[in-house]
Amino acid sequence: MKKFLKKIIRRFFIKRIRKEWIKRILAIKTGSLNKLSMNECQEVRNYWGQLGYKVNLETHKLFKTVFHYDKRFVPNDLYVSLVLPSLNPRMDSSVYVNKGMYDVLFKEIPQPKCYVKNISGVYWVDSEVVCVQDAIDYLNYTANEFIIKPAKDVCGGKNVRKINLSNIAERVTYLKQLFCEYKQDFVVQEIIRQHKETAQFNPESLNTFRICSLFLNGKFSILTSLLRCGQNGSIVDNGSAGGIMIPVSSDGYLAKYGLDHFLKLYEKSFNGISFDGICIKNYSKLESFIRKYYRLFPTCSLIAWDLAINEFGEPLMIEVNLCGPGIIEEQVSIGPFFGDRTDEVIEYVKTHPGKLYMSF
Repeated sequence: MKKFLKKIIRRFFIKRIRKEWIKRILAIKTGSLNKLSMNECQEVRNYWGQLGYKVNLETHKLFKTVFHYDKRFVPNDLYVSLVLPSLNPRMDSSVYVNKGMYDVLFKEIPQPKCYVKNISGVYWVDSEVVCVQDAIDYLNYTANEFIIKPAKDVCGGKNVRKINLSNIAERVTYLKQLFCEYKQDFVVQEIIRQHKETAQFNPESLNTFRICSLFLNGKFSILTSLLRCGQNGSIVDNGSAGGIMIPVSSDGYLAKYGLDHFLKLYEKSFNGISFDGICIKNYSKLESFIRKYYRLFPTCSLIAWDLAINEFGEPLMIEVNLCGPGIIEEQVSIGPFFGDRTDEVIEYVKTHPGKLYMSF
């Protein structure tokens, strides 16, 4: 009886999660979607129905409308409710959510210097607990400019700010007000000077690469790679904040078209730089970087890396996304997210069902 009840509850929560993410798919594209043929409908249902749930066809209709048809496109609702919890168990992936822990967990990974961080209301400087006044004084004497951003529970570049204290007369007072505004759970980091290869598209934002990797059944793969660049002078490059995402090939060449969060296509950045034919000469370093450090996440199979290239052409880790990396833009611009490994992923999810939590 207990086992049966748990099964019922599980299916209820999966249904609720799927319903929410189907709504998000429908909200992306205005206007009518292309219909699937009867053969395509049956093919998709048979393929993804292997996971044991009725298959909603909206994701495949969307991709057929804006890209093309392929049964291997991952339905967004099944990805969030079944695939991701299997590949990245929630209890493990949640460990890496707090950006204030990066300098503790990943000392060997090159990343921006953290000047000050607040974790659960406690201030830290160089692994030492300090009072708020000491944190303010340290930052005041250490940095004229910095990035401040929430450490967790945020996405899309929300509340990321670039601060320059050079022309502020009452610096201490300003910093005190700034810390009060962010309250708790935030990090203060150095501003990274990016390489000219990425700065050309929008020098105001740190333009990063979203590269997704998969380590499953002892095999490592790079799945997708997008260059994200901010637009119209924005300091963040996130798609949901208006940024453009451009596919990058394994040899570093940008695709002809980039796209925004609403799947609108662009041939140029806002300042007139065409994407087609541009080669990011330092791109190979990014893939080498990932191949070196993915081993630090042994319990999570899928990693969405946000990497930057600094002014010296070297990679830096800005963030890692394990709990909820999106896959819509990747699939629309590149193709089925898991590519030739889709069958393998489906089989793994069938035999390794992920646990669901009410907070998911």
